[in-house]
Amino acid sequence: MISRRRRRKMMIRRRRRRRRKRRRKRMRNCRVERASQRAAVQQFEVFANIEALVTSMRAERGYTTSVVILEGKDAAANEVLLRQRRKTDGILLNIPVWPNGLAINGVQLTTNDDLMDMLTSFRGQASTLSVNYHDVLHFYTDLIHLLIYWLMVQLANYYKINF
Repeated sequence: MISRRRRRKMMIRRRRRRRRKRRRKRMRNCRVERASQRAAVQQFEVFANIEALVTSMRAERGYTTSVVILEGKDAAANEVLLRQRRKTDGILLNIPVWPNGLAINGVQLTTNDDLMDMLTSFRGQASTLSVNYHDVLHFYTDLIHLLIYWLMVQLANYYKINF
């Protein structure tokens, strides 16, 4: 027979083991939850960066169209365009991830540097007025549609939506 004292010690040990087990489980759940929260914050930052890039590209499209229509004769419009280009470049460089399979006019954009090169090339053409406003609208609109599609795919993947 087991004495009362020994039985009591065994019960206390069992309780302690259960408590430790529950505590470990709670800690593991907290770690998983924190990791999940960090991932959600990072994903939201990607969404915000893409949206900021789309907004900036829309503004740049408008300013570039104005400069091309005015044939570069308005110094204030030129200055506003240059500021907007710098803003767009800064946003583009802050995008931490880049999707696979982005292409515009048959040119693969595997990194944000590829997009920066394409923008620089087109901006040079716009600055020398070797494009008309239809070309400007077409180029930027295609690019903006591509970025919006990327944003939609990111959102769909995050929320597990099929479209």
